Amino acid sequence: MLIDIDLRSVMMVSVLLGILFSIGLLAARSYHDGRIRSSMTIWALGMLLQPAAWGLIVLRGQIPDYLSIVAGNTLSVFTFVLFAHALRCMHKSLTWPRLVYALGVVVFVGLSMEVLFIHKPYWRMISLSLVIALLLFQVGRETLSGPWRVQQAGVQLTAAVFFLGAGIMAFRVIYESLFASDVHEAFDLTAMQSVVYFYAALGPVIASFGYVLICNEETLAELRRTAATDPLTGLFNRRPFEQMGEKLIADSARKRRPLALLIIDVDHFKQFNDSYGHALGDAVLQRLADVLQGQLRGADLIGRMGGEEFAALLPDTGLEPAKQVAERLREAVDALEVSSVGVVVRIQISIGLAMLDVNAAHSDEPAELLVGLMREADLAMYAAKRAGRNRVEVAL
Repeated sequence: MLIDIDLRSVMMVSVLLGILFSIGLLAARSYHDGRIRSSMTIWALGMLLQPAAWGLIVLRGQIPDYLSIVAGNTLSVFTFVLFAHALRCMHKSLTWPRLVYALGVVVFVGLSMEVLFIHKPYWRMISLSLVIALLLFQVGRETLSGPWRVQQAGVQLTAAVFFLGAGIMAFRVIYESLFASDVHEAFDLTAMQSVVYFYAALGPVIASFGYVLICNEETLAELRRTAATDPLTGLFNRRPFEQMGEKLIADSARKRRPLALLIIDVDHFKQFNDSYGHALGDAVLQRLADVLQGQLRGADLIGRMGGEEFAALLPDTGLEPAKQVAERLREAVDALEVSSVGVVVRIQISIGLAMLDVNAAHSDEPAELLVGLMREADLAMYAAKRAGRNRVEVAL
């Protein structure tokens, strides 16, 4: 029963959990790099504010009200402010969440004015609850990086905690405004007071469990991205390209829509490495990847197959449009100058083009279709090499 619970004991349990969680996060951050490590540091600092905040609040009546009410509540609010900052850092944003910081400052200024000059505890409680409701709602929004249904479990749990807190504080404003009979003391065991204190004590801890899940999910996603992409060019490696290519081919075959494959190879690439070293060769591949990406559509798929060979799948693209795309790529590369290791070089490419036979494709497996398509485009690319290079050839 709520009436049998000592709110101060609940708060002290929260203090202990907050300290332990902070220590765990600070220790775990050494296993992470970059934005995840920075985010974990900020979140841990936020968790460390909770013990200080509750320590001041518990001493209400034994220390000056300015320390207990103003400093204690402000530190508690800034726990959530730092959570929002940590989440924004996790989402690769370099800007501070200005709104939540502004709300934190509003809490500090408002509490200071009330304690020092106004002395209206009832209106202090109503105003503070309203501002905190807005703060928690905004922190919940900072947690989300897209529509709710596509979020991972950690994001959903953490956002739910903040939205729940916003709902509790908003309901408190309505409840205390309409049904409270008089002003109660800070630790009176009313039903509303108990709910608020339970959330304030356990909300940050539960949100931190969700945040740990977010860190794990982000780390796994980063590992998948690293494994799927070529570190030099940022393009897909061969295996991820083939996996996604099979899906594009299956979709084109089912809808009987045209699809083109380009195999792109740098002419005389070995000469760059032999004459100027691998630094120039790497620069050539990086600039080429940038040009190819810049010329293709967002729906097109491009990857590095290995060495100086690239491939691009063009869904919903017939033969003539595909030839135009290939010529546009060739001309863009032909006009490119690459500067590195004190030299400037021009590069050229040979392109082989093959078209998916949509009339026969529906009866074959996508993997087999992709293998056959790549073989045809590869032969066409070698035909372009034999015909003088720096040209586009279409598979027969």
